[in-house]
Amino acid sequence: MSKIAVAMSGGVDSSVVFRMLYEEGHEVFGITMRHLPEELVRDRIGSCCAPRAVRAASRLAASLNRPHYLFDLSEEFAATVMRWTAEAYRSGVTPNPCVLCNEGIKFGLLFQRARALGAEFLATGHYARVHNGRLFAARDRMRDQSYFLYRVPRSVLSATFFPLGEVGKDEVRRMAEEWDLEMKDAPDSTDVCFAPEGDFSYIFERFAPEAIESGPIVDEATRLLGRHRGFGRVTIGQRRGLGIPASERLYVRAIRPETKTVVLGGRPVASRMLVENLIWHQKMPERFEAVVKIRSRHPGRAVSIERIGDRCHVTFPAPEPNVTPGQSAVFYEGDCVLGGGIICQGEV
Repeated sequence: MSKIAVAMSGGVDSSVVFRMLYEEGHEVFGITMRHLPEELVRDRIGSCCAPRAVRAASRLAASLNRPHYLFDLSEEFAATVMRWTAEAYRSGVTPNPCVLCNEGIKFGLLFQRARALGAEFLATGHYARVHNGRLFAARDRMRDQSYFLYRVPRSVLSATFFPLGEVGKDEVRRMAEEWDLEMKDAPDSTDVCFAPEGDFSYIFERFAPEAIESGPIVDEATRLLGRHRGFGRVTIGQRRGLGIPASERLYVRAIRPETKTVVLGGRPVASRMLVENLIWHQKMPERFEAVVKIRSRHPGRAVSIERIGDRCHVTFPAPEPNVTPGQSAVFYEGDCVLGGGIICQGEV
């Protein structure tokens, strides 16, 4: 049996993982990171690593006579994930902070802490699978989180367990009920942890205040349509919540940070896109075909890829709507994650 550190947020998923591995006879211990300021997590039951959830994780470990360690990574998280997210919005793109957090914090700093405590493996409550250091989508496609994990290097994946990759959420809830876990009825955490209900005001106020300053909303002919409450609050392809009455559907076509201008028009589509900052989990040819997901809930599209240095051009079989700069493009062969990168721009 192995010595395994379980990353415990205090939610139902990581709690079930802890108990599963304990029942299998592994030498488990819990590790939790404190990464958010108190005002963002106070009284938020479903929030990642909220005070109540952290206490529940500690009590679960204690009930099984297993250690539980709490690490304060708030400074590192603010300096990297929160600042980077705010600066990305300020530049007019729409980032995915969970991807960066997984790469640098959870499977970076927290993984290192686990190793320093003698862990052979790190286990988490993510819905994904690992085989021989290769990342695969979860069996439960509705819960699959492999999209958010594509930047975790193979060296770390080789020392990682995702026990929930083979089961569904209903089974997780059933096990939590059977073991009478304290957080068995806790709601799923769906928001970005530092943006409750999709509100990024906290990081904008601290790192990019100009992103929430009012500015003009114009059409593609530069006619003034109204004013927005901050260009950081909108994304390419957004239609709802713009506050502009119109006889036809209007979408965000462009964001121009230098003038704080948001441009509306018809639904944006792209026949090709440029992807940069690539990471691959195996050696790839210069030209190949794969399935790409451009959002976590994107159904995936069969595409042609041409690698050019540390970038690649991706060609869609038909014009693809809402190709959003700053989001990740993750490439799959069947269930296997080949790699991915950051969308730089869509091309008509």
